[in-house]
Amino acid sequence: MTEYIKAHTKLPPYDPLPRFIWELDLSNTSIIIYSLLLGRVPLSAQNNWVDENGNVYVRFTVDSIARKIHKSRSVIYTALNELESADLIKRKAGKGSRANRIFVKIFSPDFQTPPSEKSDDNSPENRSHIVQKTGNQSSEKPDTNNNILKTNNNNIYKKGYRI
Repeated sequence: MTEYIKAHTKLPPYDPLPRFIWELDLSNTSIIIYSLLLGRVPLSAQNNWVDENGNVYVRFTVDSIARKIHKSRSVIYTALNELESADLIKRKAGKGSRANRIFVKIFSPDFQTPPSEKSDDNSPENRSHIVQKTGNQSSEKPDTNNNILKTNNNNIYKKGYRI
């Protein structure tokens, strides 16, 4: 049975999804897995699952993730690779038959501001967290087909990469 949410309604348990995730070029499956992994971090910290540097990791087998979100193992591997390429997770092999250790990462406020909290200034400096310099061009318009951001300072930036 579902009910409308009232001002006093207590929310059920949920997995977090940081707003910066919408600014990244990730598949829906990768976003779901990232949220799932991030939601397990507090439990891992409570269980003292930390490495020698104090970094918290989660243990989640590919089969468990596949069952949880109703996807095949190959889809899960693809999504995990995508998350690793985006520098949102780091996997380290587990010892023996243990599941891999997955270190979940977030944007550090000391390093860079998440895209959703950036100012409206559309200069290359303010979007350096999501772009890569790819060449020269002189117009100021987004090319939605190729995810290219063109600026009037003769540079082309491709969304999804850091400078």
